[in-house]
Amino acid sequence: MKRRDILRSAILGAFIVLLGGCARVQPIQRELLSEPMMQLDSDPREQAHEQHWIETLEASTGGYGGAAGGCACY
Repeated sequence: MKRRDILRSAILGAFIVLLGGCARVQPIQRELLSEPMMQLDSDPREQAHEQHWIETLEASTGGYGGAAGGCACY
């Protein structure tokens, strides 16, 4: 019985902690959350360079620009 109570308490505690992460965001707050500082990819130039490198390496273009040669140069 005691083990079952501990398990039940642990599940309930985890549920409460995870539920605390759910929140509604007001439209006025979305402006603050969309700032460039809040983005996961902080440097768009580095991201563009990496995307170009991947496209050249895989010989594919995913709609992010024109096709280039196989030398990984612009």
